[in-house]
Amino acid sequence: MRKILNILFLTVVALGTSVFAFVPKSHAATGMMYVSPASANIQNGATFGVAIRINPGTNVDTVQASLSYSTSYLQLDSMSLGAFTTCTQQTAGGGSVNLTCAMLGSSTSSDSLIANVTFTALAGSGSTDLSLSGNAAYSGAYTNPGTSGGQVSFYTPAAPAPVASSGSSSSGSSKSSYSSYTSAGSASPSAPNQSSPTATAAAPASSSTAPPAIKDKLSVASSKVQFTTASFIVKSAVPAQLTLKYGTLKSDLSSSVQASMDGHIAFPAKALTPGTKYYYQIIAQAGGATIGETPVSTFQTKGFSLSVVILDSHYSPVAGKVVYLHSTPIKAITNSKGIATFSDVPAGYHHIDYRLGNKTYSEPVYVSNDMSDNGGLQTAQPQTDAVILAGLVQPKNYAAAFMTMTTVLLLCLLAALYLLRKTVLHTRLVANFEKFLLNIRKGKFANI
Repeated sequence: MRKILNILFLTVVALGTSVFAFVPKSHAATGMMYVSPASANIQNGATFGVAIRINPGTNVDTVQASLSYSTSYLQLDSMSLGAFTTCTQQTAGGGSVNLTCAMLGSSTSSDSLIANVTFTALAGSGSTDLSLSGNAAYSGAYTNPGTSGGQVSFYTPAAPAPVASSGSSSSGSSKSSYSSYTSAGSASPSAPNQSSPTATAAAPASSSTAPPAIKDKLSVASSKVQFTTASFIVKSAVPAQLTLKYGTLKSDLSSSVQASMDGHIAFPAKALTPGTKYYYQIIAQAGGATIGETPVSTFQTKGFSLSVVILDSHYSPVAGKVVYLHSTPIKAITNSKGIATFSDVPAGYHHIDYRLGNKTYSEPVYVSNDMSDNGGLQTAQPQTDAVILAGLVQPKNYAAAFMTMTTVLLLCLLAALYLLRKTVLHTRLVANFEKFLLNIRKGKFANI
């Protein structure tokens, strides 16, 4: 009887330990979630970015972060995700950025980016705080990191000193630089200082002064690219009409948008296609003549995030393999669960390719255009799909099969030994009980 009670006690303890192992735990505070840079001094009207990061100090696979800002001082322009790309919550605007995101099938213990957030400064003086709160977890157990926000200060640049019209050219003034250039006979009649006798006489009539170097005249100070729109701030050393020409082919920049007087070039809200590479060139003109241009450059609109579970025809995950997403080839490597993640994917029909030896296996996938526009900020949730590569049978892992078979045989042997022991005990109990009954019948109670 005592042995039976001991067995029952140990069973209860084992079950209690197993149940406790599945209760979500909360660790002591570990790591730090923070805003980088912690402080910044920004000019009124300038665009700048901050990063929400985590240095966890232990493994984490899920983060929740909330960044609060003042809409009186800051305008939210864009947001992009970092290492945690699978989000159940992803909202931005109205004074806050809220994220609940995870790493799909992996974790990190090193300093990692949660999100980049871009703002435009709306104030010329004073300061405002960026308040951060959040948490992190690993397999459901919270790590309770500390949080640290940031502060943004603002300033308005001093007005430039006036330039005396003495006829001398100052290299520090874009206006006088423009006057020197136009007085050489290549400028528009309406150019500043064109009617100045002193400026006109300063250059000989036969001057062959070349236009200013293109790289010195135009520069892209900042850019913001979203799913279907983009904007650029272009700096020009001389007064000019700026035009951005663009297209999907380098040889065909037939589409164009013009800049406003302050050099701001903005595409219409739905002018561009998500996940598409564009070529562009910025042209500066004055009086109908081209006075500057940038080299042909590229930008790519944001595309959609797609995670695909890839299985062979026996429904086994294709793990640790290179796969491609077409039409435009995008390469990814599947993780241990057969999941491949692709970024900046255009909407529409595509296909997954996997090559084994000299054979290619292919299956279609579809990416929907689920982009949403929230006050000018375009966002989209990550998408998921699964494909079964018909005809693909992966080579057998004989080492793994041997280990599996060995494990099964050991389990069977243990079960047989347990049944045998149980049978022997049962036989002994029956024999003792029969002896007990026989003694009762003979009136012998000494062995009871």
